[in-house]
Amino acid sequence: MTNKEKREALAAKVLSREGKNQYTQDDNKRLQVGSGYSDCSSLQWWAHKEVLGIDIGGYTGAQVTSGKLANVSMNISGGLPEESKMLPGDLLFFRGNNNYTYSVGHVEMYIGNTVLIGHNSGTGPTKKNMYDYCRTRQATSYPAPAGNKGLICVRRAIPRDGSDEQINTKGDWDNMDKEKFVEDLYVLILGRLPDSGGKQAWLNKINAGTSFIDVYGQFCASDEALTRYVQELFRFLLFRDPDAEGLKFFVNQLKNGMSRIQLMKNIMDTAEYKSKH
Repeated sequence: MTNKEKREALAAKVLSREGKNQYTQDDNKRLQVGSGYSDCSSLQWWAHKEVLGIDIGGYTGAQVTSGKLANVSMNISGGLPEESKMLPGDLLFFRGNNNYTYSVGHVEMYIGNTVLIGHNSGTGPTKKNMYDYCRTRQATSYPAPAGNKGLICVRRAIPRDGSDEQINTKGDWDNMDKEKFVEDLYVLILGRLPDSGGKQAWLNKINAGTSFIDVYGQFCASDEALTRYVQELFRFLLFRDPDAEGLKFFVNQLKNGMSRIQLMKNIMDTAEYKSKH
């Protein structure tokens, strides 16, 4: 197949499930896309796996930093992408439904002629007008620093014929100031103010060309971020701090690819959790 045919096949694959799936975030069901279950990210994961044989990640957080996808270089103004630079099969990533500025919470596929398709709640996936949908998300406000649920970036798996995609573009991020971007990461993910050395190290990465998206991914995968996540999980679910060995064990599980939601489920399956709830 030519790249154009691959893009058409990718769009057709997602369209083949239109109105046939039930929305779920149950890990035992959400990846059974061909059997009638999906959420926004598993739908796109399934299509890329089936058509291209690649794994772009089963969650929006993995997909927005996946090396299998490249950022499409464009201006995003008022939450709207430049359609002239888009191709069928492109993925649009939007902020999530919470108070975190950099949380990626939703993904839709562009299939051409101003049309998107993706799976929100209920029965889906459904088609929608790209401009209407992007304007609605941009206008949906949340308390600072989240601001809105608008478009962050557009990514694609199949490059435009005869040209290279720009992988390390910064994305929109609301034209975020670099220092504020790094400072907010410390506060929101680590729960502390940045130290001068650490802050400067992240700023150096951005100044050297690392994208905001990649910095976000690296920050979330840092030892300190993973350690804090495990500690907060224990405090929230088990009402205690993890012992040193347990903390090291669970952090290593996250480093080795276990998702945060799976770790949460594993703890909730323990006898200790059940005895306390």
